[in-house]
Amino acid sequence: MTADDFQKVWRTPSNHPAMDFESAALSQVCNCEQQTADRRIRWHEAAWIAAPLAAWLLWIYVGAQLSFPWSWYLVAAALLWQVVLSVGACWRRSPADGFVDQTLLDSARDSLSRLDRDIAANRGFVGWSLLPLAVSLLVFTINDGWLSELSGMSTLAKSVLVVVGMLFLSVIYQLIQRAMTQSLLEQRQDLLQVVGSLEDVGPASGTHIEGPLSADAAVGRERAAQPATGHAVGGWVLTAAVVLLLIWVIRGNATLESSTQLLQSPEFNDVGGFDAKDVERIDEWLQDQVERAKYPSLSVAVVRNGQTVFERSYGMENIRLKREASPNTPYHVASVTKVFVATVATMLHERGIVDLDRPVIEYLPESVRLTTAPEVGRRITLRQLASHTSGLPRSVPGRVQSIEGRYQLEPQLLYDHLARVRLNSEPGTAEEYSNLGFGLLGHALERATGQSLAELVEELICSPLELRHTAIQQDDRLVPATGYGESSWRLESKHSLQGRLAGSGGLIASVNDLSKFLVAQMKPGAFTDTALTQLHTPTQLNDGSSADTALGWSVRSNDFVGRILKKNGGRSNCSAWIGFAPEHGVGVAVVTNCGGPDVDPLGYWLLERSVAGAYRPVTPYGYAKVVPYTGVRWQGDQPIVQVKGDWLRLASINDIPIEQIMQFAQREFGSLAQKRFAEDLVEVLAKMGHDPEWDVELAWRDKDGQLGQATVRMTQSNRSQLRNP
Repeated sequence: MTADDFQKVWRTPSNHPAMDFESAALSQVCNCEQQTADRRIRWHEAAWIAAPLAAWLLWIYVGAQLSFPWSWYLVAAALLWQVVLSVGACWRRSPADGFVDQTLLDSARDSLSRLDRDIAANRGFVGWSLLPLAVSLLVFTINDGWLSELSGMSTLAKSVLVVVGMLFLSVIYQLIQRAMTQSLLEQRQDLLQVVGSLEDVGPASGTHIEGPLSADAAVGRERAAQPATGHAVGGWVLTAAVVLLLIWVIRGNATLESSTQLLQSPEFNDVGGFDAKDVERIDEWLQDQVERAKYPSLSVAVVRNGQTVFERSYGMENIRLKREASPNTPYHVASVTKVFVATVATMLHERGIVDLDRPVIEYLPESVRLTTAPEVGRRITLRQLASHTSGLPRSVPGRVQSIEGRYQLEPQLLYDHLARVRLNSEPGTAEEYSNLGFGLLGHALERATGQSLAELVEELICSPLELRHTAIQQDDRLVPATGYGESSWRLESKHSLQGRLAGSGGLIASVNDLSKFLVAQMKPGAFTDTALTQLHTPTQLNDGSSADTALGWSVRSNDFVGRILKKNGGRSNCSAWIGFAPEHGVGVAVVTNCGGPDVDPLGYWLLERSVAGAYRPVTPYGYAKVVPYTGVRWQGDQPIVQVKGDWLRLASINDIPIEQIMQFAQREFGSLAQKRFAEDLVEVLAKMGHDPEWDVELAWRDKDGQLGQATVRMTQSNRSQLRNP
């Protein structure tokens, strides 16, 4: 009787216990079953050793090349734990010795016992190996999100990818459990039938059956009889981790979005006189913004005609130590650093130490290859680096220093990255914001002068302007305000410096020093008129058009004050904005020690209202995009407008009949008359010769023909609701 014949017999239900078989053949069957199970277990163990080991090596390599927080290596530890766990499981399993010296029933029972232990171990093994990996990925995602400089949408996208990855792990977990356990359970069922048949045969068969199952076998069988326990716990924990991560993602992005919306534009208009009443209005408004946005601290300065006309600080530079912020508190100002570096570059150009129009490669070692297309890279100039027109990508592509807490570049690390960088555009053809470009500019200035960037900033800017609380952070001489994350919890947050370059964001500065820097940018003195012209003139692209960037500065046009030169900066634990209106001699600096909401709107709003007489609906620079209503319907040429939720049949605006306004709009704008009336009311009235104020007098007739009147304020919010009902 062959082994196949015997398998057919025991798989065939029968009430007849008597069988004709040979003990040697039956032992061979048991041996084959056990060896098959062993092979499956061995392949399973080999896969669980090789896969995480390869992943661990890759994870360590990537971590060495790029800058990641400590939690990155927590994932590496989880992968290594999986390798150790797999090796340990393999070591504990002894090979099958066969059943030569055992009775037939004992051999079958032993095989069943071993199989039960393997099934139980498999269930526990998958849970204990995958769960640490899932939890470490969760920790890394949360930690990286707190330290990230990405926008809300970018953070959301990255988090969603990790959630998908965790879901993938959960699916793999389920599949492994189902496939592996099912395969072993089928073999177990076969062995149970063998044992049952042999037990029915009894001692008369000559197989020497004696006693019950061993205690070890009983325990294994009991564990195998509970197939859902480890499976369910692992599945539930993985599901809970995914749910928690989703909640964090939604809450984090919702918090960022809602906190941004909390900022509110001032209700006051022109405060350019800066008398006691104006200062009080600004102060009350800023206090309200601090409460709305939950800023740990906020420092603000306004300068006009070379003098500081407003300077205040609110909140704590360190919440735990209850240390209040002051105008002299240094803050991380991130990319505001770039205008300081551009100023240094311009001064060195003026002194003939560097030439902004020469290729940056001339200031680097001869062996350095700039980009994957070195012939194109050799054309990138210092001016293009300083104006974001070099074509270099935004981010520094990896680690450039080994220490934390200060900026100490390891040049060879930077050079290795530069050789692998791909350009996003041809040099001089387009704007491409680049932290890498400005970091490279700072390093080129260091090599040209033999001084560190920190020394250059101190010598050329800080010392002449007496900026005592400003520096490229290379030591502990200045201690900046403690940074806090952008979530409403305001947890302390640090950022890694290993993948950052000092020239792109290494400055710390107080708002008092930033106000002095703005004054120097608006009037020749410490900086010559030629240098200021270079700094503030929009960069010309290769096709002759002008970019929206000068050297370090972004150039904008504002409906109220005309041309604005501004620079903002932000990370997960700070936000800064400086800007000035050169034609009016007014500048504003705003800084905070948390990642959000960004202080940019505060800077813009305050600058608009700080120019005396400029903040009006109609200015020499344009027409304010504001309206007094939130909805418009039409009955022929008659507008029905929504004001504070009520729909009103409009009769006049500032005593100008609606019929007269619409007749003018049709002559001036033709088929666009109704659209211009609805969205560009200020322009329509101004072109009629009636320059409106912010508050307009509306008159309407109700359904009974009775006349109603009210003074209504025109706002950007109204117009936004009008365009996005």
